[in-house]
Amino acid sequence: MRWKKGDKIVNPDYFIDFLEESSLILEVGEMLLDSVCKYLSNVTRCENMPEHFKIAVNISNKQIVSSQFIQTVSNVLTKHRISGNRLEFEITESVALYDIDETIKKIETLKKMGITFALDDFGTGYSSLSYLSKLPVDKLKIDRSFVHQ
Repeated sequence: MRWKKGDKIVNPDYFIDFLEESSLILEVGEMLLDSVCKYLSNVTRCENMPEHFKIAVNISNKQIVSSQFIQTVSNVLTKHRISGNRLEFEITESVALYDIDETIKKIETLKKMGITFALDDFGTGYSSLSYLSKLPVDKLKIDRSFVHQ
């Protein structure tokens, strides 16, 4: 997601923290997911999409811990007639700081919808191989700063 301000594009590093702190991230995250699924629906109908094409969507910790998140995702997929196998949710390892057992249940439920998961920015925060072994993710994205040297 990018924010256009006049002629400039504002990088998410400058506004995501505000969205997180104000809880607007839930509303913005749902709008973003809706936009992505609408796009996928349009492209799929035009038959221009390769069979295994996915769009990765960053998911906030506040989204994944929300009691409404699974229903929201299900509603958006149904609304746009999109299969979950067109989406990959990117989460950060800090999701493990919350109720990891509940987070794992939610991830497994979403995976049953066909959604894959990537653990993003691994190595930047609370890197722990024990969390990594517990989280049912499909892909690990190691942060550049972790492997730079």
